[in-house]
Amino acid sequence: MLPIIQLSDSAGSMKTDITLRKSNALINDTVWTVSPSRILLYKKNIECHNVRFSNNNTNSFLAIDGKASDQPIDSLVATLNNLEIKYIMSLVNWNVVRFAGKASGNVVVN
Repeated sequence: MLPIIQLSDSAGSMKTDITLRKSNALINDTVWTVSPSRILLYKKNIECHNVRFSNNNTNSFLAIDGKASDQPIDSLVATLNNLEIKYIMSLVNWNVVRFAGKASGNVVVN
């Protein structure tokens, strides 16, 4: 079960609080372990706290932490380890270019 709480403040702004529990998720044909984490969505903000999907068979993971907002000091950081690029491209259905190989490193969005 995915606990999702939606609240609104006195101005009527919605806030969504998503709590992920340790579990397994089948994405396309691959089983990923989901770590306990929290995602907050409010106004124009996204906060990710310890969001992590890992695959023990391939020693791969995607971890996301931080905050995306309209403030220049905020940043969302995705850490990739040994992720198959072709698999990622198929998930997002981006066929404009073709990439292959494995990716590791950080992606920072602010």
